[in-house]
Amino acid sequence: QPYVFPQTFPGDTMADFDVTVNVATSSTNIYEINDTTRFTQSFRNYYAYDDGSAETAYGFQSFNAKTAVRFVAYEVDTLAGVLMKFIPTNSNVTDKIFLLTIWSDENGKPGEIIYQDDFFQPHYPIYAGQKDSYKYFKFNDNQHIPVPKIFYVGFEQIEDEILYIGMDLNHDNSAQIFYDLGSGWANTSFAGSLIIRPVFSTALDGTLDINPNENNISNEISIYP
Repeated sequence: QPYVFPQTFPGDTMADFDVTVNVATSSTNIYEINDTTRFTQSFRNYYAYDDGSAETAYGFQSFNAKTAVRFVAYEVDTLAGVLMKFIPTNSNVTDKIFLLTIWSDENGKPGEIIYQDDFFQPHYPIYAGQKDSYKYFKFNDNQHIPVPKIFYVGFEQIEDEILYIGMDLNHDNSAQIFYDLGSGWANTSFAGSLIIRPVFSTALDGTLDINPNENNISNEISIYP
């Protein structure tokens, strides 16, 4: 049975629904618990392929290596930032810079750069400090970045030290993971899902579903008697 959201639904775009599904197999079945499935459906302001756990880490020992994850949205929208989980190892890389980057799609691979950090305002890996947690990385100057229906989120590292982004091995979305070590984009051969989650702008900041062509708003005014 369809559910209709009230227009004044509390909590903006984030909500949890406790779902109960009853399937009657026989009118004489007295054990109704056997016919009932329950789960919690969560709606959040980000897209995620992973389940939050990082069974391993992923990265490259190469100068200017690029890592990207493809996302397919229902419509043109706007990103406010990216959630990522960097994994601590024997080598502390929190002093190694990377450039947060958004690409458009070009024939099934990352294409034109939509956004990339200014080299003088880079990001650094930050460790979450606890299990199943992430760090939120904003775009330079708190920008909100309009994206098309198909876009890629990731980063370009500068040095040849592995930054180790978390990888969930329980869900194989390797078809969405791409890398470029200098000779062009290629699809990864490792099964899993990178813990990189694009965060969408919501009604909380008034920029949901912004049209990229509407960004250039004139600041001119006319004053007359």
